Amino acid sequence: MAMIHRIAATGARALLACRTPADELVDCVIEGGIPGGEGARRKVIADCRQAQASNKVDVLFMIDNSNSMEAMQEELRARFPQFLEVFFDLAKKGTFLDLHVGVVTSDYGAGATGAPGCDRSGGGGGGRLVPGRLMGCVAGEQDYIAYNFATGAGNVTEKGFAAAFTCEASVGANGCGFEHPLESVYAALHNETGAPGGFVREGALLVVVFLANEDDCSAPSGSDLFDANRVAEYGYGTSYRCPRFGLVCGGVRPPYGASGGALPMCVSAPNPGGAGPGKLHDVARHIDYFTKPSFRGGVKLSPQDVLLVGVDAPSESVEVLLSNPGTTGGEPYVPCSQLNEASNPPCVPVVQHRAASTRRGRCSSAIRRCA
Repeated sequence: MAMIHRIAATGARALLACRTPADELVDCVIEGGIPGGEGARRKVIADCRQAQASNKVDVLFMIDNSNSMEAMQEELRARFPQFLEVFFDLAKKGTFLDLHVGVVTSDYGAGATGAPGCDRSGGGGGGRLVPGRLMGCVAGEQDYIAYNFATGAGNVTEKGFAAAFTCEASVGANGCGFEHPLESVYAALHNETGAPGGFVREGALLVVVFLANEDDCSAPSGSDLFDANRVAEYGYGTSYRCPRFGLVCGGVRPPYGASGGALPMCVSAPNPGGAGPGKLHDVARHIDYFTKPSFRGGVKLSPQDVLLVGVDAPSESVEVLLSNPGTTGGEPYVPCSQLNEASNPPCVPVVQHRAASTRRGRCSSAIRRCA
């Protein structure tokens, strides 16, 4: 995970970024277009940004806490001191950052019905920050880690920073197997933006790090996709329902059977306004949140203040196998010959990245998160 060191180095460059406070955007308005239309009154970020350095960086780690994630979580915790090393090195050279670090999990429940091991939508972690103060990870009232490298102020000490993160990042691997990383982050940032003492601060660079070994399965709260009784409609009740109804590959839905090789040209299945053909949230919901300015529904005033990072499998070379869905986490799937939902163990479709690593756990893909 050399990526962790690069994340910190990129975040540190926030000191050199140019930002315009919201109250200075009053002059950044142009008139024109059709009255009442899109062009009638719009704010312009690019031409109005002023050179105001910011030393604030808010880093949110989204950690998959489903089965088979123990190895990846362990490595993240072991590598976190490398993440901090960049900031401490900068402080030694007279460049000081004001850092927030929070954790949210992929467990957001599973639709209207829930599923075995899953609450209904909004349950589980519910898109809330891991409660660091209740867990004894940090002092004070916040659930995130706060530390100012200039003053030493915060709810952790310099020596205790890494230990606090290890505590907050120890989320286990018993969460819902229908992972909702995009929706968990979406909910967490909504909860923390604009709140007094909230995690997300105006003028700060926002960095979101996704650590997962399966693709996103964020679905609307009223979805019946996870209903264990809908086998005839959706297939066997495993997480393969997520790619099957969340992707289109070569213009068609992934098969309910072995693909006989890599699936071609997979992209997120559109689902605008719930009209389908996909069953998961249309990823435009999350893309818009990160790429549009806040006055158009985005998380930040300027989308340039958002950095998204994925520590996961590539989005290519994904195939469908027939195998035992109960295969031990971290072990490769062993193909079986014929679809049989009633056999013991069952022989049903599973998705696997063709470059899966058995040392760090079995990986599938990151197609929706890389949209």
